[in-house]
This record gives sequence, C-alpha cells and structure tokens, in this order.
Amino acid sequence: MTEARVLPEPHRYAICAPEDIAIKKFYKGVFEEVFIFFHPFIKPKTIDYELFKPDTYPSKNDIRDNCEMVTWQEFVTLAELNSFRQLDIGLRTNILGLKKEYQDLQSAKLIQATCEKEKIVQPTEGLFPEFIMNHLLKSIKTIGHEWIWHGDEFCTERTLEYIDDFIHDNNMLINVNISMYTFDCFRVYTFVHKPFLYSPNYTSKAGGSLVY
Repeated sequence: MTEARVLPEPHRYAICAPEDIAIKKFYKGVFEEVFIFFHPFIKPKTIDYELFKPDTYPSKNDIRDNCEMVTWQEFVTLAELNSFRQLDIGLRTNILGLKKEYQDLQSAKLIQATCEKEKIVQPTEGLFPEFIMNHLLKSIKTIGHEWIWHGDEFCTERTLEYIDDFIHDNNMLINVNISMYTFDCFRVYTFVHKPFLYSPNYTSKAGGSLVY
C-alpha cells in the first residue's frame, strides 16, 4: 500500500484565511494590521458593454485601458441603497454566495437593474481588481521593492516576478494565483473569501503588512 502523502502546513503569510475563520484570528501572531478595500464596479467607455459575458469577457489590460472605475460609494448613490452592507449582501445574493436565509433578493434585483440602466458591470469576485492593482504595485515600489512573489492560495507554488512587468501587463495577474507578497514576506496581498473584498495590507510582527 502506498503511504499517504501529507502536505506540510502552509505559511500563513502566503495564503488567505478560510471563509469560516475570522481574518484577524487566522493571522494572529503573524500580522499586526489588516486593510480592506472593495472591488470597484466597471464602467465601459471605449469598449462595448455587451462584451462583458463569459465567452467574450475583456482582458485585464482591456478593462484597464478602456473602462473607468465606479466606487462602491458612487454605486450606492446611483442605486439609492442604504449602505455598503446592503450592497455587499445584494452582490453576494446575485452570485448565490449566501444561504437562502441571508439573501436579499430585493437588493440584488435593484443592483442588476441599476447596472443595466447605467451600463455598469458588477465587480468580479475572488480576483485581483483591475483598477486598483497598478496603484498598489506602484506603492510597493515606492517603499523599495522591485520584485514580488505571485502564488496560489494553498502555498504550493509561486513565481518571483518583476513588479514593472505586472504594471505593464496586467494580464500576467492570472486568476489561479491570488496571493502576492514581497520578497522578504514583509507585506502580503491576498483575498478574503467574501468575494468582493480585497485586502491590501497586513503588517507582520516584524513590521510588515498584509493586504486582504
């Protein structure tokens, strides 16, 4: 009989927190701070709104160069919603990301109707947000980093990439690799499992930070 192979525990600085564990609890003893931002909506400007379908969805570079960002605050105003919480629940209802008892179908329909009326695309869940990444990568460079690790959510593979290459070509931010961390593992950039939240900065006990 073949002996079972068990993977070692992954480094917590390199993975995202499981959906059933509080972020701060999961990273306790590893990071000191967490900063969270919301995936923005997408407003096509020089490409067709109708392209945003599974078979024709534009690339990250196309979105970066031909669309503009709509913030959650702007969308809350457009849709006449009451809060970010209502918007978050409505978005997660639309992707069937909540149990039935937690869904808000009325908010979900209102979000869909607003998007169709204003020709706005809902945020993509669980992926690096197109409009934010270049600002984030450039900020990492300002504190002295030229290289960054890009890896999967399980800490089983990673590649060391030159930050300027990512800035020039956002398509390199492949969807299967959802964690990024500086070469010294000081600052980590990854996802929480609430699909429309992204964490851009956690600070480690050694003085670094994690972005979720």
